[in-house]
Amino acid sequence: MLSLIEQPEDYSQMLKRVFVATLTAGIVSTLILGYFSPPVQSLLFHSSTKLNLGFADLPWLIVVIPLFLAVLSRAVKLHDRISDLLGIRRCFDRRHILMPLARGVDIKLDDHADMILKTNRHALMRKTFYTYAPNARDAAINRQYVAAALDQWGWFWSCLEPSVVFLLASVFAGALVGFPLALAFVILSAILIFAAFGLWFSCVRAGKKQVDDILDDKLRRTSIAGHFNAVLGKRA
Repeated sequence: MLSLIEQPEDYSQMLKRVFVATLTAGIVSTLILGYFSPPVQSLLFHSSTKLNLGFADLPWLIVVIPLFLAVLSRAVKLHDRISDLLGIRRCFDRRHILMPLARGVDIKLDDHADMILKTNRHALMRKTFYTYAPNARDAAINRQYVAAALDQWGWFWSCLEPSVVFLLASVFAGALVGFPLALAFVILSAILIFAAFGLWFSCVRAGKKQVDDILDDKLRRTSIAGHFNAVLGKRA
């Protein structure tokens, strides 16, 4: 459990935190729906088989249903789907990583160049950013900066992904119980979204530290400038 709270060293460790957060939101939603809906309660408690979670013994369906949802969320990369829908990583990579890196190596950015950054975002991120900060263990820059960034993103997605679970629960609550419980789930979701919004600024600050550290090396600046010029030259 402590490993989920500690700063992750790579993307996989970060995803474990998100998985547990989504699973927890699913269990909480299932318990609440079971408490307020007699049909759901009957379904959940019809079997005497229980699963031990360490802190409590719960009927197996209360665990299995949220576990299936959490595994499905991981399989479809729900946080990525949310990011694609809202343009989260697209905006962050361009505005807070690529543009500062480009300015740091004296690349002039106009509307045309900005469009090129959008089109070549993934390739440029690999060559100019992830080359130096792939994870905390193998980073060419200050490892603590990378770990801190993964930590902030881990908490960010641990708020946003479960917020979708609570929104889904609100639909079931509205159909099975009524508007008040559905509204309660929506409020829970809104609280998590608000928390994620606050964490966004921490992610921006963590990104800036990484960018500044990457640029604090002449050889890296030369290499980064070459990658930007190559891409901009192709589309010029």
